[in-house]
Amino acid sequence: MGPDRSASRKATPPAQLALLGSRDVLLATSEAVSKDIGLLATFVGIGIIVGVIAIFIAVQIRGERRQNQEYLERHRHGL
Repeated sequence: MGPDRSASRKATPPAQLALLGSRDVLLATSEAVSKDIGLLATFVGIGIIVGVIAIFIAVQIRGERRQNQEYLERHRHGL
């Protein structure tokens, strides 16, 4: 049989046990933070896309209104 290693193993001090527990907490916090950042990026990205679409719609409406006014001015004076 091999040498008895049970005597060579030291008990884990309480301070080290506390650190081991905090590592799990840090890992869980890291996962939560990464998910939060992912969700934040997703919804900010969606907000930017919606904003760009809204600006595009406003520009189109304004341009079409201007065309309609020019059309009406030309036909009023032509009658």
